[in-house]
Amino acid sequence: MTETLSLIRVVTLLCVQQNRVLLVRKQGSAYWMLPGGKPDENEAPLKTLLREVQEELGVDVVEPRWFGRFSAPAANETGFTVQAEVYCAALTGPAQASAEIAEVCWFDLNQLDSAKLAPLLREHILPALVSRRSEG
Repeated sequence: MTETLSLIRVVTLLCVQQNRVLLVRKQGSAYWMLPGGKPDENEAPLKTLLREVQEELGVDVVEPRWFGRFSAPAANETGFTVQAEVYCAALTGPAQASAEIAEVCWFDLNQLDSAKLAPLLREHILPALVSRRSEG
């Protein structure tokens, strides 16, 4: 399998409010992760973000800002790497699980140690968030 075929590109939302982060658990998965998904053919990342958040959570994003690009082994696809374009944004209302989302939950950033988090989130995105918050 070539590297290109084993790479899953996604666009995700990092939504943090009152020291809590919004995470989702997809149907059939034990892992908590950021909401988002794969772009349609020739779809711009920001357009993917808006579409995926509306499909999965039933709300729109407010003032999205690019946070970074991160890669890690995929949580649910053995042998694949996921590469995420991550955007920070607020939401227009309360998130509700829809489409392939089984659960939506706000997790306290100080109490994530026991949560079963996707490798991308645990190893890369959350450490980057903590680092940037401590820098001011």
